[in-house]
Amino acid sequence: MRQAKLLGNLSLPVRRSLIMVSTIKWGIGGRISFWDDNWMRRGALEELFPQVYVAARSKSKLVTEMIREGIWDLRIRPRVNANVGEESQQLLSQLQMVQLNSDREDACICHFDHYEKFTVCSAFQHLAVSDGVTKCEEAEAIWRSLAPTKVKFFTWLVLLEKVSVAKVLQRRRHDLYISPSCCIICHRGAEMVEHTFLRCVFVSDLWERLAGELDLRWVPPGSIKEVFERD
Repeated sequence: MRQAKLLGNLSLPVRRSLIMVSTIKWGIGGRISFWDDNWMRRGALEELFPQVYVAARSKSKLVTEMIREGIWDLRIRPRVNANVGEESQQLLSQLQMVQLNSDREDACICHFDHYEKFTVCSAFQHLAVSDGVTKCEEAEAIWRSLAPTKVKFFTWLVLLEKVSVAKVLQRRRHDLYISPSCCIICHRGAEMVEHTFLRCVFVSDLWERLAGELDLRWVPPGSIKEVFERD
């Protein structure tokens, strides 16, 4: 059975960004992408040898699938130009120095993590810093709350305005006509996220009752985001 690639569940741009700040220790090569991963520690072969990559028949092979009985096979299409031939010879000369070890598993040492292991938290923090992403106070308020996980996810979708109200569904399905101009609860406003969770008269009454139970005074916020900005 073909094993999953190192960090294989991530999208290629994210995976490549993380692997560039990691060290791949190859064993048998059954979890390392031949073209995409920085397994030779000089960069991805796709970028180092672009003409060979374009001429290669398969772009998704693992390292172990590119060698048979100690001989590397780049699977180049026939009738390539001289530049491809010269570049492929350079690549093959570098591959001759690679010694795969069938007794050792492939491993990825993640230098962006304190323990050099992949975690979603450390990967996110690294990507956020490298992309210049600022801290989201609203997100912290949601994910650090004591609410059940499914409630946190739903609240996060509300904050992002990704909940499947009529306006969002219409934006996703251009082939269907969904009238976002009428709330099916109060019939007084458009069925948008802000209206559904704040402005609808029935929802507003629910918020006032909940605030009363907690001995609080309900003052309608200007937006969904303002709900999380309040103390």
